[in-house]
Amino acid sequence: MKILVVDDESGIVLLCQQLLELSEYEVTTATEPAQAIDYARQKRFDLLLTDIRLPVMDGFDLVNQIKAIQPQIAVVVMTGYNTVETAIKALRSGVDGLVIKPYELGSELLEIVQQAEAHRRRSRHSVELDALQPLFDFGSLNLLETSLPEIERNLLQVMANVLQAANAGIYIRPEGGKAYRPVRVSGTLPALDDPFWENASLCALPGTDSIARWSLSRFDIVEGEDLLQRLGYSCCAAVCVQRPKETFLFLAARQGSEPEFLQADFDLLERIARQGCARMENMRLVTNLTHIARRVEGAEGIFRQSERMQQIENLLPAMLPDFHNPLQALKNSLVLAKRPENQGSRAGEYLSMAQKELYRLEVALQRLLSLAQPSSTQRGPVEIESLMQQVLDLMAAQIKDSGAQVKTTYARPLSPAVTVREDLEQVIFILLENALDALRQAPAGEDASVEKHIWINVRCENERLQINIEDSGPGFSPQARANLFRPFNTSKPQGRGIGLVVARRIVEAQGGRLTSAKPVHGLGANLQVELPC
Repeated sequence: MKILVVDDESGIVLLCQQLLELSEYEVTTATEPAQAIDYARQKRFDLLLTDIRLPVMDGFDLVNQIKAIQPQIAVVVMTGYNTVETAIKALRSGVDGLVIKPYELGSELLEIVQQAEAHRRRSRHSVELDALQPLFDFGSLNLLETSLPEIERNLLQVMANVLQAANAGIYIRPEGGKAYRPVRVSGTLPALDDPFWENASLCALPGTDSIARWSLSRFDIVEGEDLLQRLGYSCCAAVCVQRPKETFLFLAARQGSEPEFLQADFDLLERIARQGCARMENMRLVTNLTHIARRVEGAEGIFRQSERMQQIENLLPAMLPDFHNPLQALKNSLVLAKRPENQGSRAGEYLSMAQKELYRLEVALQRLLSLAQPSSTQRGPVEIESLMQQVLDLMAAQIKDSGAQVKTTYARPLSPAVTVREDLEQVIFILLENALDALRQAPAGEDASVEKHIWINVRCENERLQINIEDSGPGFSPQARANLFRPFNTSKPQGRGIGLVVARRIVEAQGGRLTSAKPVHGLGANLQVELPC
């Protein structure tokens, strides 16, 4: 501990010096107040031991002037007048101890010096606890922050408040870079081309997650003092945090008339730096993940639309008769109605036939358009029997060409599914198309006359609608089952591997599940949809 002893009696000064140095204190002595003030401007001290009665200046005035230079210094005053008035004045002046001269025992002085230092340490701890409150507030603020600029603003405000520094800034230097760039700055800090950055050893860090401190004050080398005077600062403090891809610098500076930073200030700045780095990196990660999620959502929409277009492409050849036959019948009916021999009641019959064919054509077009139009996002009750029948009607030609027999079983009563009708319709399409593809992939040497079956079972249990679509195909191999819902995983020669992925995403978005269940009727595939009902 460094002690400044001030007394106009050289004998008292020498006695104090000897007693304190025997206890391994570093002692500087002065016999005049002006000399003591000069020492205080040049060197840091932990404790001031001064007489109350001094020439030219009162001892309490000296205490006030030195504390203005070094606010953290502990103070013990000496007096030969043991009066209540002296004690009260000492307390009001904020001193930490009072010694009555002459000393009977040297241990008395040492004990009071130790008590004064302990008292000053407790006062510092109290100040540090008060200063920590903004850090707790900063932690709670971050729970509400939604952007990186907001975190940077709050972080800078905490730095300025906790350190009582009007000038504060956050800088970043990329990996391999030589210069810092400002992230956010308040007050007046040196420009990036200022010699200040050459003076500051802010680049040498041993490795990732390492932390370095740097400071500059009026007590440092002459070059540092000149630099501070030019910038108008009393002191600077910086903490560098090395991260895997960049280095963060947290810099604070106080104005020329303000006290220097204490060790406690450095501790607080380091805590702020650690918290700040973590907050900024976490928010960057959240921002990046949000962008990725949005891109995935966009890609998912493209996949779903692609799957819907594929369904339309598969259905068009099978639906051509639904368009051609009504059009041909409509044409023939109109030709017959125009003939002279068919005027009257016969013409009415042909026109009625034409009207029916127009209705058939309208139904076919509505079915096709229902697949092409964008699905609604509004959930509502969906009658599963009517939806299932509509899908089976649309796929009737494909089912017939495959030679499959479809058996539907409904465990009544059935509650409506709470979902988006168009989305569930697309899921059923995908599962039935997968079942038909499985039936077409007959193993080599298998008798073509073997019956092909698709079983559709629908039931409602515990407010959950279950739809099972099972086929009599070869089923899934263990490897195929493990990768069933992975994108672009397919065993079909012309498959794209996105159908089941799209179906699962649709079902999960509706609060349901799509899984592979154990087959009931054989060894084929059994895919199960669960939805709230």
